[in-house]
Amino acid sequence: SVPNEDFIKLFISCFPSYKIFNSTELTIQPLKIIFLLLKQDGFISKFTNSILFLMKYFNCKDPIIISYSLKLTFALITDIKLSAKFSVFISTIVSLLKIDSENVSLLAAACITKMIPNIYDLSIILKDNLTNYIKQALLKDDNTCKSVLRLIGSLSLTQIGLKYIETNNYLNVISKFLKHEESSIRQLSLMIFTSYSSFNPSSPFLIQNLQVFFDLLKDKELKKYSLMFMEKIT
Repeated sequence: SVPNEDFIKLFISCFPSYKIFNSTELTIQPLKIIFLLLKQDGFISKFTNSILFLMKYFNCKDPIIISYSLKLTFALITDIKLSAKFSVFISTIVSLLKIDSENVSLLAAACITKMIPNIYDLSIILKDNLTNYIKQALLKDDNTCKSVLRLIGSLSLTQIGLKYIETNNYLNVISKFLKHEESSIRQLSLMIFTSYSSFNPSSPFLIQNLQVFFDLLKDKELKKYSLMFMEKIT
């Protein structure tokens, strides 16, 4: 049945007082209810003032609870009106990248990627936790690889992010993915280089690897991005 207005008001007023229990299932019940209520018109605007109380779920030790809270966060930040409000969570979510759970780190990376455009001062996250995660993730060849390329791609849309990418020498590793058998990985990698070429079109690294980018013009799936890249460096 559809929750009535009285139930929604009562739930929102009680949400700040919900506790972290020893039982995972009991703890995530409020989060499950929020997922259901997201489908209700007007719920998000009513829930806005309670967002900060999600923090307690990030600070627990249970990876299942953390994963559920990250899924909910991702669902909420797709709403443009709410995305900026989650910027207060960014440092906490970055710290979750070091948790020994692939599910948690993938979800955290997805949230960070989505939140980056709304972070006023990116320097607060461009630290060891993020750097270590990126370095390790770039060594993998799976969903983690795609996730970290999306994250780097989001960073590459900012000046400070591009400088960070250059300083940490990520370009050399990312260039290897330009020849990956999966087109989506090739595309994510090329998009990063396209952003970087705007930042530093005369980069020795780009000049030394021009032939690689010329070869990508033959790739029908990447031709649009290859042409954009060439336009920026010429």
